[in-house]
Amino acid sequence: MGGPRIRDVSWPLALGLDTSRFDKNAPTQAPKPTIILVHDAFHTAEHVDQLSTELRQACFRVGTPQLPSSAWAHRANVFEADVRAIFEAGRTEIEVSRNVVLVTNGYSSLPSPSQLTGSTNSRLTGHGPAK
Repeated sequence: MGGPRIRDVSWPLALGLDTSRFDKNAPTQAPKPTIILVHDAFHTAEHVDQLSTELRQACFRVGTPQLPSSAWAHRANVFEADVRAIFEAGRTEIEVSRNVVLVTNGYSSLPSPSQLTGSTNSRLTGHGPAK
């Protein structure tokens, strides 16, 4: 158990890299991103429970916002409410400078992209989603 495992050193050798030139003090892995799973129309956040559980077991941080448009009662401005729910799901992660991966399905692809693409902590000053 004391030495490197084969899978840890095989890729540099396969690529012909000289491992003696590697910085032994460099971090071995970048932190895992937070994954935001956004369900499809006519679904709920529970529809992604199995996937979110497996991702958490793999040490990912996971968010699963419930889109207001999937509620039984119709609301005015429901698209804007979906945009807000997705924005809020990623906001705290971005505020602490974590990378966020947004995974959408079907309808959720419509309100999602503009909310997290290019978002940085400096953009999040309490003004809400970009217009």
